[in-house]
Amino acid sequence: MTNLYILLMQAFGVFSVLVSGAVIAVEGIRQDEALLTLLGVTAGWLRFRLSPSGFVTLSPTAFFLALLIVQPWEAFVVAVASTVLGAVIFGRPRTALLETGEESVPPLVAVVTYSFAKSIPSLAPTLQIGVPYLSAVVAYTAAKFLLGITGAYVGEGIAFRSYLLGAGKNSVANLLLHATVALALRLFLFGQFGYFALILATIALVEFYHPWKLLSEQDAVLFANLAMVAQAIDVKDPYTARHSRNVAQIAVRIARAMGLPENEVRKIRIGALMHDIGKIGVSTAIIRKPTRLDPEEQRSMQAHPEISADIMQPIELLAEAAEIVRHHHEHCDGTGYPSRLKGEEIPIGSRVILVADAFDAMTTDRPYRRGRSKEEAVKVLRDHAGKQFDAEVVRALETIVGLL
Repeated sequence: MTNLYILLMQAFGVFSVLVSGAVIAVEGIRQDEALLTLLGVTAGWLRFRLSPSGFVTLSPTAFFLALLIVQPWEAFVVAVASTVLGAVIFGRPRTALLETGEESVPPLVAVVTYSFAKSIPSLAPTLQIGVPYLSAVVAYTAAKFLLGITGAYVGEGIAFRSYLLGAGKNSVANLLLHATVALALRLFLFGQFGYFALILATIALVEFYHPWKLLSEQDAVLFANLAMVAQAIDVKDPYTARHSRNVAQIAVRIARAMGLPENEVRKIRIGALMHDIGKIGVSTAIIRKPTRLDPEEQRSMQAHPEISADIMQPIELLAEAAEIVRHHHEHCDGTGYPSRLKGEEIPIGSRVILVADAFDAMTTDRPYRRGRSKEEAVKVLRDHAGKQFDAEVVRALETIVGLL
């Protein structure tokens, strides 16, 4: 389904470029279009992620201004051109077509809605701008929201409620703010000061949003740093390189398939990345040993969850996931370690990581065996569900295994 969504958006990106090209071929490129496109590209520089998915840019302000200044289909050309040029200029050429598709749907819906509303003959002259513009803003916002929630669910498994309470409400609030700012600029400043006022307003908006951009980047930097630490631990065993990142990706998918809240998903992601950091205190000879460990070596290896948790506990950003890591080798029947917890006594995040860890381990090639297929690994997990593994977690894995 993820691939289908990407293909649809890329196809719509091609369609949008062709439509824009046709509009330009028929009407040419006017100065207003060129200036508004430049404004849209500049506004698109400020781009920051929303939690749990999606991002905000200032580009919609340029589109809403275009809708109020030039003809509706010219405004669509401005939106498409701004997206394509922005993706190329700001270092995202590989995703330019996908971005163009995603960022062209809302403007297209808005332009069609605007044109339809403006053609209604019964509208009073005083409403000939307000009603079509308001209709276009509502249509744009609705399309953006629906596209965002579809992409979040298909691409990352994020539930409707999680998206709505996080990125969804923030995205809607920002779009309404952009629409209001654009209308105010058109009514009160553009007529008197022209594009100079729009440039100054764009700079002011960038300055206003820049702190939020920095905050969103901190989260990305945190997970990038954790991934580097995890990679440093994983390279102790060349056959488990990327293991922690793989486990994190699988665990996050499982958690979302189970409908866990995003704050719990975040803890699971941190825990999965850090679950093996305690192996820094385990001899490389033990970690790389290709045969069964003797009892003393097993005790040394089984100490790593507690070492991991103890390393994480003093660090504020990691402390919330420390207990998940401490118990990620507990078994539902109480035969695990270090505390021999049973069933619901084991934190849900620990149960998720255990299944993700086992799945990745079974499907990875080792010196002494080839990795199992995904289907074989799921069968093993199913056979041990209720004993070693949590049955609900295993069922959740089965629903998303095709995406891994």
